[in-house]
Amino acid sequence: MNSFLLLLVVSAFSQTYECYNLTYGFYCYDKSIFMHCRGENAKAVWLKCRGGTVCKCGRTTYNPCVFDYNDVDDCEGKPGSYLNEKSLTPPEIIEEESSNTNKPTTQSTEKKPSAAFSYLLYLSVLLRTINRYQYVKVNDN
Repeated sequence: MNSFLLLLVVSAFSQTYECYNLTYGFYCYDKSIFMHCRGENAKAVWLKCRGGTVCKCGRTTYNPCVFDYNDVDDCEGKPGSYLNEKSLTPPEIIEEESSNTNKPTTQSTEKKPSAAFSYLLYLSVLLRTINRYQYVKVNDN
C-alpha cells in the first residue's frame, strides 16, 4: 500500500514538473511535436508545428517550427536529443497552437452567410456603384 501511494506521489510530481532540470526554451520531441518550458520547475506546454513547418532543434530559445529549407539561429542538437535523455513523452492530447486559446469556447448561435450569398451581395453593390458612375458619350458636332 505504501509503495502504491509513493508511486502516485511520484507520478503526480512528474506530471506537474515536466520541465524539471530543463532550462527555458523549446524542445523538439520529433519533427512535428515540441515542448515549451518556461523554466526548470515550470509546467510544460506541448504543441505541434503547423502550416507545413517542421521542428528542427533539440533545444532553442526561439520558435522551433520553420520550413524545411530554413535554419534556426540558436539550434542545439537534433529533435528528441534533450527529451529522450529525460524520458519525457508528450501527452495524448496536444494543443494545436497557443493562439487558439483566445477563441471563445461556446459556440455562437449566429448563422454566418454562405459564400454564395456573400458573393451575390458583393456583385449587387459593385453593379450599383458602376451604374452611378456611367459615362455618357457626348457628340463633338
